[in-house]
Amino acid sequence: MPLVDAFSLRAAGKRWIAYSWLFEVLVYGLYESLGLPGLVLYTAGLALVVTWALLGLMDRVQPDPAISCILCAGGVLAMAPLLVHPRPWLFDIVFFIAETALILEARQEVSAGRSCSCRSCSLSGRNVHIQFVYGLFRAGSRGRRVARRGGRGSP
Repeated sequence: MPLVDAFSLRAAGKRWIAYSWLFEVLVYGLYESLGLPGLVLYTAGLALVVTWALLGLMDRVQPDPAISCILCAGGVLAMAPLLVHPRPWLFDIVFFIAETALILEARQEVSAGRSCSCRSCSLSGRNVHIQFVYGLFRAGSRGRRVARRGGRGSP
């Protein structure tokens, strides 16, 4: 396991940390068992999961199915450049949508079980890709606002 970065121009010789180790283990396992088609299956599968999750979120936000589908299609088209690469940010997108749905549900009814679900979603996502750690800050700031209001979320 390398301890210093040997490939970067700006960070050459500096300490290197494998922050998305879980994704790398997953990709290695897929490649070992299925070869290159495994990476294609990973990318296509998570692109479908992103689309399904986004449609579910849009159904919560917008009860009209036609508008919900249009919003989902717009979101998927906006993310299209990201959805075609086998990268860890595909997990980020899925976990972000799941966390957003949990936060929206928690805003409607404050429940300790839902905040626990949000934390487990964040904890599982941060070992796949570092960008998901930012969701912890968002969820944490939401929790502090609810605590200051005496346990009631804003409408």
